[in-house]
Amino acid sequence: MRGIVLLLLAFLVSGLASASEQEKSATEVNINKHCSAEWTKRGKLDTEMYNYCAGNQRESLSDLRHLKSEIGSLDWYPAAEGAIWKKWTTRGVTDYALVHYELKSEHESYLNILYSISQKTVDKTKLQRCRADWQTPYVQWSLIEYCLNN
Repeated sequence: MRGIVLLLLAFLVSGLASASEQEKSATEVNINKHCSAEWTKRGKLDTEMYNYCAGNQRESLSDLRHLKSEIGSLDWYPAAEGAIWKKWTTRGVTDYALVHYELKSEHESYLNILYSISQKTVDKTKLQRCRADWQTPYVQWSLIEYCLNN
């Protein structure tokens, strides 16, 4: 009986490892496609820039995962993440650096607005108007912040 349990456990662990490896492989395929397209000119790959791009994409994906672990529970995050991910995906290839940049910018604007509210330096009527103007397809905090400041 113990042998069967160990065999089953080994099978489950190997399945988890292969799923993780498949995800890593898909990520690397995405990075390769993105950076190759970005840095191939007239059929010649700029290897130095490709390597820089690939490193930047890996770092951005890691930063994205960290950002999601910090702010993923905010009510506005899921819709923003989906829309931004879609915006920076072309023909199935995602630019992780731009997804991270835009999500981080939205979060910074969100924090700036919360701070302004806490300091009572924002006109509540203007905030409601700006939020209504920039609600679609998700709450766009950076544009709400711009609206409030202008």
